[in-house]
Amino acid sequence: MKWLKWIGLLCVFFGSSLSGQSYMSAATDDDALARKYAQEIASIERGRLVYQQACEACHGANGDGNGPYAEALNPRPRDFTSGQYKFRSTPGGSLPTDNDLYNTVANGVPRTFMPPWKNLLSEENIRDVVAYIKTFSPLFREREPETPIVIASEPPPATEESIFEGEQVYKIMECWSCHGAKGHGDGPSAGELEDDWGHKIKPFNFAIGRYKSGEGPRAIYKAINTGLDGTPMPSYREDYLYPRDAFDDLSNLEEVYPQSEIDELRQYLDTIPTEAQLEEMSEEEQESLAEKRRWALVHYVQSLSQKGSLLRTLFFDNTDETQ
Repeated sequence: MKWLKWIGLLCVFFGSSLSGQSYMSAATDDDALARKYAQEIASIERGRLVYQQACEACHGANGDGNGPYAEALNPRPRDFTSGQYKFRSTPGGSLPTDNDLYNTVANGVPRTFMPPWKNLLSEENIRDVVAYIKTFSPLFREREPETPIVIASEPPPATEESIFEGEQVYKIMECWSCHGAKGHGDGPSAGELEDDWGHKIKPFNFAIGRYKSGEGPRAIYKAINTGLDGTPMPSYREDYLYPRDAFDDLSNLEEVYPQSEIDELRQYLDTIPTEAQLEEMSEEEQESLAEKRRWALVHYVQSLSQKGSLLRTLFFDNTDETQ
């Protein structure tokens, strides 16, 4: 093995500076690395066989999302060669973790043709196919995924106050631009959106409530604060520390919201810190405020699906091209 040969040359030229004990330790470490490498190669090979049988028809032999069935599918299958993944626990622009990929394969993606493979494949099969999928992009060899964002294991409960604040956060952060004033996916920019591959894409209609990233407040929090890479949906995690004095002009809302709802926003703005007051806050206080607003937005978005029409949900297409 190369490492052992290199150690041997050092011993020849530098007078056997390694003791017998340290040499044996290095050899043991090298053997462990060799075993790990062999296990990874074996997992990739097993994953290749699973991929050919279960994934290739949609995602393509080269993992580029151009399999034989791809043209008929909406949304199109994921292009693995780009290294961009929508459903992650890591910050925007980061690679997903192995567990992120495992969860997507195992649980599938609602409202798409991606089924929950946990019903057909073993855990080992899914781990193996994840190992193989990663070989399609050089990014997995060049860098590691960033640390996943922290999400409270027990989210704060939704209240009338948090839902009201979340509605104001929704207005301030211009979620309505794509998703519409009431979250129906009909915002002013909705018809202009494309993914990174040039395919038309619709903003999600929150009234449907069947989120592709998973169900429950933690899944909504994750989607909003990591973003959906490869789509126009960015991460908003660092955008919650807005000051009162940044919003003197609300004319951009006049064609979207009735005056009564703009007035509600003005009343809310009167209660939040100014820029100077934000600067006086400690980092802990700033993060606490940002986190409160993050969960408020989650509560509001979740409330929109509860207001959705049952008939609309029942008769809405099972698959669609939304984010």
